[in-house]
Amino acid sequence: MRILIVDDEEGVRDVCERALRLNGHEVSCCASGEDALPRLGEPWDLVLTDLTMSGKVDGNEVLRRARAAGEADVVLMTVYPSLDSTIAAVKDGACDYLLKPFSLGSLKELVRRREESRRQARRPRQTIARFLSPQIAEHVLQAADGAAERREIRMATILFADVRRFTPFTELVGPEDAASQLDEMLACLIEAVQTEGGSINKFMGDGAMALFGAPRDHKEPAAAAARAALRARAATQKLGRLEFGFGINSGPVAAGCLGNAQRAEYSVIGSAVNIASRLEEAAHPGQILIGPGVYAALDERFVCAPARLMEFPGVGGPLFVSELVRIR
Repeated sequence: MRILIVDDEEGVRDVCERALRLNGHEVSCCASGEDALPRLGEPWDLVLTDLTMSGKVDGNEVLRRARAAGEADVVLMTVYPSLDSTIAAVKDGACDYLLKPFSLGSLKELVRRREESRRQARRPRQTIARFLSPQIAEHVLQAADGAAERREIRMATILFADVRRFTPFTELVGPEDAASQLDEMLACLIEAVQTEGGSINKFMGDGAMALFGAPRDHKEPAAAAARAALRARAATQKLGRLEFGFGINSGPVAAGCLGNAQRAEYSVIGSAVNIASRLEEAAHPGQILIGPGVYAALDERFVCAPARLMEFPGVGGPLFVSELVRIR
C-alpha cells in the first residue's frame, strides 16, 4: 500500500514509517497539515493523520481534503476522541481511529484490515471491468442512483467489426484453434479501440461493436473510430489467415441502460447504429466502409475512396458510402 503519515511529532512519524516499511509498504511522511495538503492528490491508499497538530490545518481538515482529492482511506490518530469529533469525522469520511499511545501491533493490524478491505472493494470493480469496457464500467459504478439507467441523446460514432469467413475457418482448423485465433484478433481490436478513447460495447459471436462519444464525450469521435479501425486492421493482418470487415457510422443515438431489473446492459439505439451494422455486413475482408457523417468529419489526414450510392435492407433510400483507405 502507498501510505502517507501526517503528524507533527517526529518520534511518531519515525516509528510508524519504519514499522510499515518493514511490512512492505511504501511510506511518506509530512510534519504538518500544511505540508500534507499539496500531496493529497497523489494516489495514496491510506492516510494516517494526527487529529490535533500545531498550525492552522488539523487532522479534520486533512481528512476532508484527502477525501475530496482522491480515494484514499483516512485514519485519524488521537489521544481520546470526543463523541462530537467522532461523529463529525465519520461524516467527513474517516474510516477508523488509532488511539494514542498505540502499539506497533495495533498499527500493523489496522493497516492489514484496511488493505484487506480495499482489496475486497476492488473485486466487484475488477470483475465488472472485465465484462464491460473500462469507460462503461466507470459510468455504471460512478453514476448517481438511477442515473445509469436513464437514457440520453448523444452524438456518437459506432464501429462494427466482424471476422470474415470465420465459419469455414472453424470447420478447417477445429473449434479450439479457431477460438484461439479469435481471441488474438479481438485483443487487437480491443487495444485499438481503447487506445483511441473508445469503448467496446458488446461482443457478438466473431465480431464486436465499439462506441466513440458514449458514455463519455470525445473531441473527435469519427476520427478516433477511423484510426481505431486502421490500427486493428494493421494488427490483425500481421496475424495472417483472417481479417475483419469494418463498418463505421455517426449520428444521434439514445444511450443508456437497456433491459429490466433482472438483466440490463449499456448500449445505444438509433438509425446510426443500424447503418453502421449494414456497412460492416457489406464490407469485404480488410475493408473499412464509412457512412456520410464519418466521411464529412474526416479531414485531409485520411485517404478515402470517392463516395458512391449504396442501398441496404431496412434503410430508407440509398446512402453515400465511402471506403477508408489509410492515413496520409
